[in-house]
Amino acid sequence: MSVGKLTDTALLVVAHGASQNRYSALPAFRHTQRIRRTGIFGHVACGFWKQQPFVREVFEQTLSLPEIKQVIILPLFLAEGYFSQKVIPEALGINPPITIIAGKEILYAAVPGTSLKLADVLIRRAQKISTVCMLDPKELALIVVGHGTERHENTATTLLRLVEVVTKKNIFAECHPAFMEMQPFISNWHNFTSRRYVVVVPFFVANGLHAYEDIPVMLGITEKVDPQLPANRIYNPRGHFVKGRHLWYCPSIGYEPEMTRVLLECAFSAVTACRKTLFNVRGQDA
Repeated sequence: MSVGKLTDTALLVVAHGASQNRYSALPAFRHTQRIRRTGIFGHVACGFWKQQPFVREVFEQTLSLPEIKQVIILPLFLAEGYFSQKVIPEALGINPPITIIAGKEILYAAVPGTSLKLADVLIRRAQKISTVCMLDPKELALIVVGHGTERHENTATTLLRLVEVVTKKNIFAECHPAFMEMQPFISNWHNFTSRRYVVVVPFFVANGLHAYEDIPVMLGITEKVDPQLPANRIYNPRGHFVKGRHLWYCPSIGYEPEMTRVLLECAFSAVTACRKTLFNVRGQDA
């Protein structure tokens, strides 16, 4: 999907961020940079809830640009939840999906987790392992691990839907969902797959506390993760030998370059929906 050049449109990527984790902001910065390089939008920026640059400040700066007539807010979350549905809109003073502020259209895009194309991102992530290690994908068990909590049911629903899509493609020997705080627990991964070769992909935007420190311990890769250790000690391209299996633990899905395309499609969908809405309103007024 494409809507052509949007020179009078700004795109604002909004992420959670963290004040104490050096990896948390990297995906947002990287995707923002890639989108900026496309030259599609007149202005591209990113802002965070928990760290600088703060989203409210970036939003106000963007609104002040005289050449910008439309702003797309793109929440970088993997599921519709408390932050994407309530916290961010209230912080910006908008009422999704479309709000008019100072004569400018403010569009609120869907979170990328709603796109079924994330299934292709998961598949390519696992296929990179099979290619580098010269393994047949049919020998691999793919496990997609998310947080999983009753407070955020949408996250689990999104993950389960994507795993179902991947399973139907019949690329890997097995494909399983797993969670940190609900069944099936990631700590029991060795009980629900019998395969010798296992690839685990964290369903998180960034390599934060859960993805970088908690899950490796739950998998049995290590007893404790030192945040100062080089990342390749955890994301070892040679994999890890755990419980008699050969296991590869991948960086969070939010780091995948293909995620940029998913984000762009979310932005384009917001523009298309806005145009249809305005067309219908003008048609009713005629």
